[in-house]
Amino acid sequence: MRRFLTYIFLLATLASCSQFSKKPASVAFHNINAKYNALWQAERVEKELIKKIQEDQKENYRNLLPIFYFPPTQLAANYKSDVDKIIKKASLVIDRHQNSHFIDDAYLMIGKGRVYQADWKNAIETFKYVNSIDPDETRQITSLLDLFKVYIQTNEFQEADRVNEFLLSFDLNKAQKKDFYLLKAWYSQKKQEPLQMIALLEEALPLINNTSEKARILYILGQVNFLQNREAQAITYFQRVSENKSNYDLAFQAKLAIYQIKDNEAEILKMLKEGKNEEYKPFLYVALGQIYYQKNDFNQAKYYWELGAKNADQKGELFLQLGHLFAKQFRKPKEATIFYDSAMVYLNNSHPEYQEIKTSSDKWKKFGGLLDEVHLNDSLLTLSTKSDAELMQIYTKAIASKIQKNDSSRVNSIKKIEIPQINFVRRQSTPEQQSFYFYNDLVRLRGEQEFIGKYGSRILEDFWNRKTKNNIINTSETSSTIGPNTALPNNALAITNKNQSKESVKDSSTIWLESIPRTPKEIALTQKKIEKSIFESGKFAKFDLEDNTLAKEQLQVLLKRFPQTEFEAEALYLLYLSEVNEPKEREVFKKALIEKYPESHFKTLLIKNETGTLSDNKELEAQKLYEKAFNLFKEGQFEESFRICINLDNQYPGSHLEDKIVFLKALNKGALKDFSAYENFLNLIVQSFPKSKLKAEAEARLKTIKNR
Repeated sequence: MRRFLTYIFLLATLASCSQFSKKPASVAFHNINAKYNALWQAERVEKELIKKIQEDQKENYRNLLPIFYFPPTQLAANYKSDVDKIIKKASLVIDRHQNSHFIDDAYLMIGKGRVYQADWKNAIETFKYVNSIDPDETRQITSLLDLFKVYIQTNEFQEADRVNEFLLSFDLNKAQKKDFYLLKAWYSQKKQEPLQMIALLEEALPLINNTSEKARILYILGQVNFLQNREAQAITYFQRVSENKSNYDLAFQAKLAIYQIKDNEAEILKMLKEGKNEEYKPFLYVALGQIYYQKNDFNQAKYYWELGAKNADQKGELFLQLGHLFAKQFRKPKEATIFYDSAMVYLNNSHPEYQEIKTSSDKWKKFGGLLDEVHLNDSLLTLSTKSDAELMQIYTKAIASKIQKNDSSRVNSIKKIEIPQINFVRRQSTPEQQSFYFYNDLVRLRGEQEFIGKYGSRILEDFWNRKTKNNIINTSETSSTIGPNTALPNNALAITNKNQSKESVKDSSTIWLESIPRTPKEIALTQKKIEKSIFESGKFAKFDLEDNTLAKEQLQVLLKRFPQTEFEAEALYLLYLSEVNEPKEREVFKKALIEKYPESHFKTLLIKNETGTLSDNKELEAQKLYEKAFNLFKEGQFEESFRICINLDNQYPGSHLEDKIVFLKALNKGALKDFSAYENFLNLIVQSFPKSKLKAEAEARLKTIKNR
């Protein structure tokens, strides 16, 4: 009987522990297991994860720090195991403790896990769900704050505004107010509203108890005040950071910022000598370089940045500064490209300027290529004036010089321009890239340099590694030997092995001699290449590099070297656009364009630039005049039709019919057998109106012209 009663008691106890029971004993049992087992373990893993993320976080003190930091999406995989544990532990509460009071806490924890995974969509849905089912105000506020944070992170500002309105309806406690003010300040930071950001951070400061968190907000306040030219306020905030001993990194950066604002080179040099700052030397060299950069002493800035790049472990920022220096001040494309590429090697691809650096590298590489084309063809023209005997003498000297050079000097030839040796190293690639060498451009570039160092430059052909195959002289290496204006052209052949056969030398010289223009037609073609490359470099500098000074330099070289250039109208227009600070010079180019090229489309663009868009009434007038011109064309009155097109440009610049007017001009010139103008107008359609429906027909007509 006693045993029977024991069984009955055990069954009753187990029944009371059912997760669907509402009995006090059952609810208490599941509350304890949910909070002090599953959720406690999830929170413990989350704390460790936050610690890992903070350790991995690399602050870029040169830029305004973000108020909140999220790991880059590509790094989310690094934390996958921890996040999986968090979600798994939190899910146990939902699966096994349905009657506990901590179901919503479990969903909130799962939502946080989604955030750590950068799974924004599911994180949003989770926080919305908690807010919709939980009557508890504290949990509602928590879910709304988390939702607000995700919307700001994903730049969904309209949705963020709605959440902000909801939060304003609650009476927030001190901790909630702190988070709310910081989130709103971050929102203002994202929307580039610095003054509002400052006000919100100042509201949040008294509510922050954690000293490390407070130091970071003080540092951000120093940064944003400095960016607003409020130097006195910036120094005050930086001083408060430097007095805070909770974070040496921030204290060091704040102290450095104060010295930099005050141009106090002596104090920074003193910091360089302190042993505790050994690992911080890159920041000190960056600061010293920036002090001299602001003084327009670019050579001294270069000195400090190069010094830092030679001795520092963290070279990315220094290479970035050097890239900007050689691009924007020295305007040396090759050197700028080298430093930008090196910066990408050392900087993480989550760096805020990473994509901008890559774009800058590509742009300066292309600009440098245009200048190389000019230099190469100038060299060819110089060589074309030499006799056969003189050419063979030049060739022989180049070969002799090439033989004397050590292979390693080819790889290290960058030292000639007095910049540090760049060591390209493999940057951590994504899982997909790890297995395929050619997906990583920087690693491939390093391999290319190693190849050149071992084998020399080789043309792409079968059996390239045979000793008797011909090698290639690199233009940059032979120009200094032959003279500044007689560099051997690309693909000119050189010999790096003293034991190569005489027949091989003869073949090489023949190929090189054949690359030199000798006939009037070849010389004219080379001149045309130079003319086009100079024009393209000026145009590229204006629109892609956005460097008006460089654009003016190249375009003025074009007009001086080629007074009758076919690109004169467009060059005058570009010079007009580039003279933003000199109204008198601008007027000179405007007058020259209007007087010399009254029929040019670039004159129309110039007028459009000054008059703005047309009214609806003017558009209607332009439509009627265009119909008249088109009817005249159909009647065979081509000259009168063309004249009306010119009037259309003058009276209604920038109308919606702009592409049709240019195309009608082309048709009229074609009918009048002025094929040069016909081709120019068709090219204008293709280049200036890429979205026009007439582009395809213009391309087809151009193709017909070329096939004639």
